[in-house]
Parts: sequence; structure tokens; C-alpha cells
Amino acid sequence: MSYRRLLAWVATTHPEIVLLCDHSQAPRLPRTHTPLRLRTCVRQLPDYMVPELLLAGATSLALACPERTEVLEALPLAAVPTGLVMLTAAEVPVDQAPLPRRALLGATAHAPIDTGAAADVRLATALRALGVAYDRPTTATALHSQGCTACSVCVLACPNDALSLAGEGSTELIHDRTSCDSCQRCVRLCPSSALGSAGAVSLRTLANQPQVVLETVETARCTRCHQRFRPAEGEELCRTCAFRREHPFGAARPH
Repeated sequence: MSYRRLLAWVATTHPEIVLLCDHSQAPRLPRTHTPLRLRTCVRQLPDYMVPELLLAGATSLALACPERTEVLEALPLAAVPTGLVMLTAAEVPVDQAPLPRRALLGATAHAPIDTGAAADVRLATALRALGVAYDRPTTATALHSQGCTACSVCVLACPNDALSLAGEGSTELIHDRTSCDSCQRCVRLCPSSALGSAGAVSLRTLANQPQVVLETVETARCTRCHQRFRPAEGEELCRTCAFRREHPFGAARPH
């Protein structure tokens, strides 16, 4: 069973879930609760999974395992039910949660979760929606820029397409923090030393500002190569084309 289908099951049935680790003993639970058996320990789950189960529509969620992570400690988790139980709930493997017929026919609300987003983005989004104040650094870098020439070196250097130039005339250098992995290639390769780093972006900042404009540059199109550049007054050629016009036989003087 795919994770998306698990989310669809939660969104359709709104269960009271008790997560059982692969090593935990199943407690006697009333039929009002669903013991959901994991294939690993809850500590090994992606940080976003338990918050997303709550966001998808779980009425409550408890852990039948003493292990915790910082994220789990911050969540509004329920206590495992205790007391005399006459009719016990049947254990459900996490990859076999049954979908009701109305869900199979498509008559169900979809959980507001983008399963294709980066892990930190998913966690940040779920925590914000749940009103949980937990915060920590992410894999994204908080970039700043001063003196950008719109040369596109950083855009081409980024392996994750986290940087882009948009607009004509007033060109914006945009940083998509959701795609940034802090490789710092853009900072190292910037020929103008315009880019710098101010440390990691926090989860809360990532949720509130997934994209930022680092700098707005007044640009023109080179009349020779048609690339965007930042011109001085009266300039029509970019630096490369201007150099080639001044040195038509190459960069080095002939001996």
C-alpha cells in the first residue's frame, strides 16, 4: 500500500490511531481505536509522517512505544487507552489499511498534502497547519545578494534549480528555498562575489517564506548575444561581447 493510500484511508475514516512499532507489544485496545502496525520503530519514520497523519484527518494519534524524537515530543499526541477491554480491535498492518468503498469510488476528500515536496517542506507545512511551534534548522541556506550582474552563473551552477532570474528590465534573482540543499556552489562560483550565506533557514521561515527575492537588478539584453546583463550608462554589449569586440584575435596579445 502506498503512503498516499494510507493518507486517503486516514482522510476517509478519521481513525483514532495507535502506532505500534515493529518491536512493541500490541496492547488490548477497544474497537474505537485502530492499532496500526509499522514495519520499523517510530523513531525511524520520516519526521513529516506522524504530523501528516494528524493533518490528513486522524481523530487522535497515540504511540505504543516509549521512543520519541524532538518532533514527536512537540506534537499533540494522545495517550494509549488503558482499562478493561472486552472486544479488542484488530491490528492493521500499515501497508494494508483497508479503504472504504466510497474511497475506492473516489467519493472522499483528499488530504491537503503535497507528497512530492521535499521532506523539510512537508514537515514545515504540516507543523504550521497543526499550529505546532517546533522549529529547527533545515537543509536550505539563507542566501543574500548585493552587486548581482544577472550573469546567470549561479542559476546554471545550482544542481537543484533553486535559483532563477525573472523579468525584463527590472530582473529579480529568486531563491527557491524548498529546493536548496546548501551545496554553496552558487556562492563559490559567483564571478561578482555578490552572493553570500547567512546560515541555515529554519522550519518556520521555510513555511512562511519558501521563495525570496534576493536582489532586483536593472538589466538589458546584449545586442550581440542577447544575454541579460547589468549595463553601465550607454552600454549595449555585455562584458564578454565587449571584450571580444576589443580583442577580435583572442584574449592574449600576439608575441
